[in-house]
Amino acid sequence: RARHRQAAEDLARRSFSDLVSLECRTTAEIAAQRLAQRGPNASDATASIARAMSANADPWPQAVTVLTSGSVAASLDRAASAWRAAPDAAPR
Repeated sequence: RARHRQAAEDLARRSFSDLVSLECRTTAEIAAQRLAQRGPNASDATASIARAMSANADPWPQAVTVLTSGSVAASLDRAASAWRAAPDAAPR
């Protein structure tokens, strides 16, 4: 939600921290498949909850989209590239 993102931005500013906004996305089909394959855990997420969250998500145009429907390595590479390219980021 936008209010949570704003809180994170405020905290980063107050703590003189870099903040790189990443939005992880996958297809509804892959999300449902992953939810079905999970074993018992503390999460109460279901495919219907995932659909509802997706339908009610606030737009986040300033975030870098990280597609998580492919390999973990590809997702990590995209996230790391965004982190390295962040305008206020310290040298890496």
